[in-house]
Amino acid sequence: MLLGATAAPAPAAKWRVETADARLVTGQLVSISADKVVVRTGKGARELALDDVVELSLGDEPDDVMNVAAQAVLQTAQGDALAVTSVSCDGRKLVAAGGAVGRIEVPVHVARALYFPALGRTAAELLKGYEQMELAAASGDRMLVSRTGAQDLAVDGVLERIDEAKVTFRWKEQSRTVARKSVPMIFLAAVAAVADKKSGAIGTLIARDSSRIRFRSLTLAAGKFVIDSPALGKITLPLAEVSLVRLSSDNVVELSDLKPSAVKEYGFFETTFRHRVNKSVAGKPLRLGGREYATGLGLHSYCELTYAIDAAFTSFVAVVGIDDEARPNGDSTVTFIADGKAIGETLHVTGRDEPSSVRLDLRGVKQLIIRVDFGTDGLGIGDHVDIAGARLIK
Repeated sequence: MLLGATAAPAPAAKWRVETADARLVTGQLVSISADKVVVRTGKGARELALDDVVELSLGDEPDDVMNVAAQAVLQTAQGDALAVTSVSCDGRKLVAAGGAVGRIEVPVHVARALYFPALGRTAAELLKGYEQMELAAASGDRMLVSRTGAQDLAVDGVLERIDEAKVTFRWKEQSRTVARKSVPMIFLAAVAAVADKKSGAIGTLIARDSSRIRFRSLTLAAGKFVIDSPALGKITLPLAEVSLVRLSSDNVVELSDLKPSAVKEYGFFETTFRHRVNKSVAGKPLRLGGREYATGLGLHSYCELTYAIDAAFTSFVAVVGIDDEARPNGDSTVTFIADGKAIGETLHVTGRDEPSSVRLDLRGVKQLIIRVDFGTDGLGIGDHVDIAGARLIK
């Protein structure tokens, strides 16, 4: 490169903004304020009311940080999960560094657990192994110590110190020192006032390193997100470090959060596929048309789910189709029934068709039924029907 030459700027990443009624706006994310989101599209700037936005994303949702191999994780009492590279503690405050949030310093009582998985293992695997130990509830802090050729040892007491080389833990009124590499997990005593308080969180930010941070306010200006976290305080992250922002609204209820009042399911011959929540019937992420959906239902012919909604909603939106994993197989019909009468269009969905957007008027409706039946082939081969991004709107 010649001295003084300037490289062409990289094209701005395109964000996908989804509204509560399943509309999608794609473009450069410009700003977020207390009441609106601004996106620059090919037709100019587009303003959306923040209350109408349910998700902003760069693409598919990253893996949960608990499922990332060899990734150290800090969990807070408020439900955050942060990818970290180093952790230290002096008994009163905890300092974590690395990952999207950089360096944070919080009182010890804010933390709920620390995971230090070895190569090839994940924090989720550590937690599963711990739960299989079926131990009594901890009386205070709890440290697990790995022992060669034996089950991990659970020690209850008080965490006093963590540094790069060792962990100091008070047990039976004495301070004991354990090599840091021998401690895969530490659970901190729950502080009820902290653990139970939701602090008005309105959403979750998911960083590129898979960290998940709950927030009660969010702004974006000059290429930087600023969030107010109930557990971690004010945090600033570059736009490039963020993969997804999911917002909640009192006016929107995910269908997957409701329990059906009645379920009818049977398969072709002797095989019955039970419906799944936020997964396809095969237990994998919901995927339609190359897009992954975080919420929705995975259904299979024949399935009928009944929901008592008591005239509490004005509309229902969803995307319906055969999950990508089953295409080009699959042939089903999907019918929506409101108070005993079919509502909207009965959909004939196959693995060769594009997904269909559904919008239903539910004003005054007390009971909603979703029915998935066998299609024109009369068989149940590949009938992996997704009712993705399904939402009830007040």
